[in-house]
Amino acid sequence: MPEGYTQQDIFIVAIPTLIGLLAYFIPVIVVFARRVENKVGVILLNLFLGWTVIGWIIALVMAFSLQTEDQAVLKALHDQQE
Repeated sequence: MPEGYTQQDIFIVAIPTLIGLLAYFIPVIVVFARRVENKVGVILLNLFLGWTVIGWIIALVMAFSLQTEDQAVLKALHDQQE
């Protein structure tokens, strides 16, 4: 532990930092939880433009609106039947 800092000081800094990182990567978490087909676009947008807030909001909207892998399979099966 660095000199002059107590364990409580480090804890006070570490917890908000971890919460902030978790909040920053919510769009990426959503993409993986929903099993979205095109993860790379959301990940890159969030990584490079998420700090602009507008980029973060766009990444979050994309994460919820992109087609999931299950939807893609169902659509392919439906298209085959026609």
